[in-house]
Amino acid sequence: ICFPIRTSGLLLLILIMSFHLKFCISGRGLVYTMIKIHKIGVRHQGFQNPFTNDFLSTSKICRNVLKNQKLLCEEHFPLMPSVISGFMLGINECQFQFLNHVWNCQGHNKTDSQEILLLQRTNINNKVIQKKSRKPKNTYMDQLISKSTPESAFILSIISAGVSYQVTKACSQGVHSNCGCDRTVYDAPKDSKFTWSGCSHNIHFGAAFSRRFLDAREKKRLKGQTAAALTNMHNNHVGRESVINKMRIKCKCHGVSGSCEMKTCSRNLPSFRVVGDQLKESFQKIIQVDFVDNKLTPKYPSKEMFAEVDMLYLNDSPDHCNHDFQRGTLGTDGRICNATYKNTNQEPEN
Repeated sequence: ICFPIRTSGLLLLILIMSFHLKFCISGRGLVYTMIKIHKIGVRHQGFQNPFTNDFLSTSKICRNVLKNQKLLCEEHFPLMPSVISGFMLGINECQFQFLNHVWNCQGHNKTDSQEILLLQRTNINNKVIQKKSRKPKNTYMDQLISKSTPESAFILSIISAGVSYQVTKACSQGVHSNCGCDRTVYDAPKDSKFTWSGCSHNIHFGAAFSRRFLDAREKKRLKGQTAAALTNMHNNHVGRESVINKMRIKCKCHGVSGSCEMKTCSRNLPSFRVVGDQLKESFQKIIQVDFVDNKLTPKYPSKEMFAEVDMLYLNDSPDHCNHDFQRGTLGTDGRICNATYKNTNQEPEN
C-alpha cells in the first residue's frame, strides 16, 4: 500500500518520491515472477541446458528473483529449470484437481490489462500530480494468494510440492554437483528382506531447497504481514511434507528364473498425481486460523490445534462467480455458478 508523502524541502521531496515510487512498483508476485522466468527460459536455449550459463544466470534469470533469493539462484543455477518446471507441474496439477469446481485454478498467466495510476500529493500549490506506473506485476493468482484464502493455501502447497519434486528428480539425474542420490538410506538398519542399491531420490535436498527458495519471499514479510507470512510458510511446509510422506520403496528381484532370492531396493518419488490427491484431501479439511498472542491458532474453539500437515487459511474465499482482479477471481463466464457453493464442492453440471 502506498501513502502520500508531504515535506517542505523541494529537493528532499524529489528524492523521497523517487524512492517511494520505486518501492511501490517494484514488488512482484510469486506467480508473476515464475511465469516471467519461464518465458525467458523458453526464449533462451541456454536455460534449457542443465549446466551453468553465467551470462543468463546473472543478466536474465537471477535478476528477476527477490534479493534474498538471488544468491541461492546464482549458486545453484543449474537447478533453476527444475524450480520453474516444478512450479508449472504444481499449477497443472492444481488445474486437474479443480477442473470441475467453481474456482478451477486459472489466472496464473493473466494480469489486469489496465495500468495503475499512483497519486502523489505535493506541497507545491497543493496540486495533485499523477504518475503512471508500469503495468501491474501481479497475476490474478497472485492477487488471490495475497488474500490468504483456502485457494491460496492449496496453490502454495502444490507449488512447494512441485518444486521439491522436480529439484529432487534433477539431483538424481546428476544435474548439479552439489546434490546427487540419497546416501542416508545406507545408514538405516539393514533389512534381511532386501539390500539398498541404485540411486535413491534425495528428497531431503529437494525439500530443503524448496524451503529456502520459496520461504525467502515470506520471511521478507514477517514484520509487516506476520499472520499471512506464517500461514503461507506453513502451507509451503504442507506441500513439502506431502512429497516426503509419499516416498516409496521400489525393488528389483534377482535370482534364478525370477526366484527373487535377493531384492535390491531404492527410495523413489511417487507419481505427482498421488501428491496432488493427498493435498486435495488436506484441502477438504482445511482449518481457518487467527493470529493471537503472536501465534496462529484455530479460529473456532471447537477445532483442535492443527498439525504440521494441515492446510491453513485466514480469510474466506471470494465470490468466484464474478470477475474481480483485486480479489484474484476471473469469474465463471460461460459456466453455471452458484455463489453459495463452497469451493470444496463441485459446481452444478450445465
